[in-house]
Amino acid sequence: GGGWREDWTRMHNLGHRGVVCIFLDVDDIDALYARLSSAGVELSRPEPLKFKWFFGLLTRTMPWKNSYLPYFSGMPLQLGFHQMKDEKSRSYMKKFMVPNCRDGGIDAVSEIDIYGSLSTGDIDMLKAVFGGITISDREVSIELNGEQRLNFIFAADHKCIVKCRATDSELIGRQTLIENITLKTVLQ
Repeated sequence: GGGWREDWTRMHNLGHRGVVCIFLDVDDIDALYARLSSAGVELSRPEPLKFKWFFGLLTRTMPWKNSYLPYFSGMPLQLGFHQMKDEKSRSYMKKFMVPNCRDGGIDAVSEIDIYGSLSTGDIDMLKAVFGGITISDREVSIELNGEQRLNFIFAADHKCIVKCRATDSELIGRQTLIENITLKTVLQ
């Protein structure tokens, strides 16, 4: 389908299910690429998403660019960066990308706990990308924007817990398991 990378498709065909990439929206993907490249971080060149459709006769170019870090050495997961072409494109896409979770009382993702192993190289990469991160003997924690956080928790088995802020008190504490991902509602 449109947007799946070849390596993601290969992983899926080999039986992997669950999170493959966590995307972070950025304001200037080209500046991010230049900064990280000059710091020695391996990162794919920002490119617009293109895919063939109508029996492979036409190519659709989406109004955004993506760039990807390499997979973490101890888990089948990578981080990606995403930038919309312009505000007009963002406004247009918002019409079609309305999260249905809001109708159900869920406001936003507040935290993602990623369980698995990280190498020294993985931690060095995270330091270079995010700057001020907190590292303990249990986890690497990254504050994204004051309201969201990524926590890499050292564990033998890989899984993700996505904590979603709920506005409906009846939803607090509910969990849904999808492959190796747990969606959990927490108080806003």
